[in-house]
Amino acid sequence: MLELRDQVLELAFTELGNAQLERAAAAVKLIGAALSLPHGGFGMTVTPEMRQPWTSYIEAVVGRLQRCLVDHPLAPTILVAVREELGWLARYGPNELRGPVRMVLDSIPRTVDNELARALHGGPTDPSDSPDVPDWHQAANDLFARVVEQLTAWPDSEVITRMRTLLSEEQRVCGSQNSSARLFLMALVSRRPSIGELLCNHALSTPTDPLASLGLVTITLIAMGHTAGGRAVHWGRSLLSDGNVELVREVAMAFGRQRGQADLLPGEADLLRDLAAHEDGAVHSATLGAVLRLGAQHNDLAIELLTVPRDDDAGLHELAMALGLPQLGVISWPDLTEHQQDDCLARLTACRSIDSYEIQQLLRVIARTAPAAVVQLLQARVEACENSPTLAPQALPHSWQASPPFRDHQSFPQLLHQIGDWLTAAPGSAWRRFLGARLFVLVAGPYDEHVIGLIDEYLDDPEPARLRTVATILSEAPRDLVWNIEFVRRCLRAADRHGDKFLASMQGALDSALNSGVFSAVPGQPYPQGR
Repeated sequence: MLELRDQVLELAFTELGNAQLERAAAAVKLIGAALSLPHGGFGMTVTPEMRQPWTSYIEAVVGRLQRCLVDHPLAPTILVAVREELGWLARYGPNELRGPVRMVLDSIPRTVDNELARALHGGPTDPSDSPDVPDWHQAANDLFARVVEQLTAWPDSEVITRMRTLLSEEQRVCGSQNSSARLFLMALVSRRPSIGELLCNHALSTPTDPLASLGLVTITLIAMGHTAGGRAVHWGRSLLSDGNVELVREVAMAFGRQRGQADLLPGEADLLRDLAAHEDGAVHSATLGAVLRLGAQHNDLAIELLTVPRDDDAGLHELAMALGLPQLGVISWPDLTEHQQDDCLARLTACRSIDSYEIQQLLRVIARTAPAAVVQLLQARVEACENSPTLAPQALPHSWQASPPFRDHQSFPQLLHQIGDWLTAAPGSAWRRFLGARLFVLVAGPYDEHVIGLIDEYLDDPEPARLRTVATILSEAPRDLVWNIEFVRRCLRAADRHGDKFLASMQGALDSALNSGVFSAVPGQPYPQGR
């Protein structure tokens, strides 16, 4: 087995200097796999005596790796991969290995190219000698600051060229896009805004380049916003005018969702308006992220952005978060004009789903002052199922994380009548009977004297349609109601007056109420009542 292991490592060291980065990267991973110590398992503990041969073997592999790095200069991105593979042993390995591993790391030339590749990768940082838990964030910032200082001798164009090359190699070595480059770019552009302008211009001319496809435009504009002010808005406007949707989305992220400041730059308000009005839903949603930062100081602009007319569901999450979570202190529902409130209600009526926590919280906020509007909204969503049954599964939330406070409003009795009249108006609608029953339960809450009074009123009504409404209301009623014997007698006698068909319907509704809800219990124990 050891002989086979040596043959595999021989192949790996041969490929380590291969000009094809993919093969060299695979060799580094293979060598890294050979540096793993045994961990035991299945009840077996690895003793120091058992670990010693492995430690000696790994030390020999590490020594060979060091000689290889000295004799054969490797590509900067391959050296980053070597650092990744040695990082754990350098920080947490046994004492007899940490020294040799750190010697390998120290032998890696700290040329500008090598350090730039490491910064674009987001590290790894140098292992700390401190016994305390290291501050990785500070260590990364120190690395970035050191590399930015090293780059001062290079003109902006050379920095861009080298970054393009290294990021392209990074994708080949890592096999995926690495977003860690944004961390270094933030430090670089904050120090040299001219590089940010050059990068934005490069993104316009070559949008498929790694410098434009790794989310780097977003962080560039953010950094420029802190140091170059209006130039960030200028380049945001230029990227928007270009029409490339991917780049426009990055602009929206920079000035919207990922913005870090509450102040507006010159011309930024108009840029935000144009981004919010963009036809792409992702651009619109990302732009509305600015509301959470701007709402306190620029209330009018925040409301204007939130209420941009849309024909889709884009931005509803941000709208509901801003208006439905008062603890954020951004905007309140009464801040909107009546026309804006109507537009929001129309969007909530037409949207695909209202299951999210934010939308339900917004409905709670609206229900405090306009409960009838919320009931009407929910009714309209149920009515939409009559023409398009595919909407039924998401017409009403499957569960309410917090029910709207309908009972707290003085118009509560009128709300019950509003739903009752609505159910009576379409006795032949199956969706209205099914979902309408759930809606009535949501508004009614416990079936107390207010609800019983409404039902008794309908039972005394000579119109048969009222009796069908009672059956619908009772089908989702709390189970305790069925044990109200006098109430059940009134229901059955009223139904019996209209014939066997109505009596059977009423009996079925009461049976549904008795058997509705969820039953669960410990095996062997009686089922408690649950809903």
